[in-house]
Amino acid sequence: MANTRVPGWLALFCILLGAFITATAAGFIPAPPDSFNAPRWILGLVGFVLMACGGALGFDEDTPMRAGMAVLILIPMAIMGFWIAFNGDPENISGGLPFLDQTTNGIIGKWVFGIGAVITSGVALIALKDFRKKLKQRSDR
Repeated sequence: MANTRVPGWLALFCILLGAFITATAAGFIPAPPDSFNAPRWILGLVGFVLMACGGALGFDEDTPMRAGMAVLILIPMAIMGFWIAFNGDPENISGGLPFLDQTTNGIIGKWVFGIGAVITSGVALIALKDFRKKLKQRSDR
């Protein structure tokens, strides 16, 4: 498989969007406090993930840096999933099964986020192992 990069504008767009969200979370860009359904640090993680995605797009496939960026993307995503599972308000989780009330659907949603966070943590460990393997391969050259 050829090592290809995506267009630079897409990477830049992700980085700038992530920076905007992170700046909003940090309070540099004003936003009404009641517009947040989660702590600002969760919003900051969202911005960080977007910036890391943009950064990952700037590296060729099968490089240690791209694998390392995957770890930097997956760990905050798992943290966000765990936060929703343990601290999220079930009333803020929308969707679900039409024959169940909102509270029950919210509780099911929290379980789904928790299971997703466990899976994401496992994938992060695999990505970390891949990152270490690629670093070792590079140092053996």
